[in-house]
Amino acid sequence: DVTLDEIRGAIDRQQLMTRELDHRVKNMLAAVLTLASLTTSESSTIEEFSSRFEGRVKAMSMAHELLATSGWKEVDLETMVITVLGGFLQAREHGIEIHGEETMIGPRMAGPLAMALHELGMNAFKYGPWSTRTGSIRVEWKLVDDTVELAWIEDGGPRIESPPRDG
Repeated sequence: DVTLDEIRGAIDRQQLMTRELDHRVKNMLAAVLTLASLTTSESSTIEEFSSRFEGRVKAMSMAHELLATSGWKEVDLETMVITVLGGFLQAREHGIEIHGEETMIGPRMAGPLAMALHELGMNAFKYGPWSTRTGSIRVEWKLVDDTVELAWIEDGGPRIESPPRDG
């Protein structure tokens, strides 16, 4: 037997979850619109836009999946690095070292960090060390107080030229 108070409690919980889901979906759609706008301003062809936009949305999706798996609590930084950069590494036999103490990233930072890692990976793949056979990247981090200090170190890439435009 279910009491009226239990039914009311279940309805209240369902309404709270619906409001939270609505809030998260609105935030995600706002982020996608921002990505579309940013990608449009950086792209000179529809093909370039499509490639960049798809990669950025995939990075957001990976962060979302990791957070959903964790119950929207925290994500292991090493897992995030491996997950986001994994697509770039499938085409390579080597080229990355990952070092850092166990570090958990909260939901507010997981999305932006996934995007930053994706952008770094894309640049390394197109223009940096992953565009060569021998280039490599080292990603390392440490906790200093309550701050994560993350280093992205590239080695063995092509000679660095001045970019044709700011970006």
